[in-house]
Amino acid sequence: TGYEAYERVNAELKAENERLERNRDMWKGQVDRQCETIEGLRKALKAAEDAMWHADGNMDGEAADARDALADLGQGEQS
Repeated sequence: TGYEAYERVNAELKAENERLERNRDMWKGQVDRQCETIEGLRKALKAAEDAMWHADGNMDGEAADARDALADLGQGEQS
């Protein structure tokens, strides 16, 4: 009957919705973990950059590379 078909489609849609919600939660968890990793790397790189400054305030080549890498990481940052 039409009602049985309606119930079948409704059940299929509910199952699909639940599957999509599980996938969303899984991906959100992965994104959150990656953001934490990136933030940790950003902090470590900033600390390395700060440590490489010469006493006279000039950077050596490695420190300049670290500064540039830190700037590149910041370009993808969301506000």
